[in-house]
Amino acid sequence: MRYHHDVHHATNVDKLNAVLGSQALSDNIVLKNLSLTSLIMHIGTKTIANLTEKQEIQLRNNAGGHWNHAFYWRLMAANGSSAHLAKISTVHLQ
Repeated sequence: MRYHHDVHHATNVDKLNAVLGSQALSDNIVLKNLSLTSLIMHIGTKTIANLTEKQEIQLRNNAGGHWNHAFYWRLMAANGSSAHLAKISTVHLQ
């Protein structure tokens, strides 16, 4: 678990920060003000425009990987799963 957290999840975070901090995206006010969940939801929409295909893929893969891992760690935490599962049941995808 420690390796998975310290290496695999950390790689998603590092790569996400790298693409968000790249010269092409560092001045994007929209990106700076989005939460991780909002960022993921808006990749490929007009809200986040002017991304290259490579940037879009990097954002989607690494933001998604970071979100998935963060969610996993919360579920694995002591007494974490039941509270988060209750929240999941109220989510409605559009």
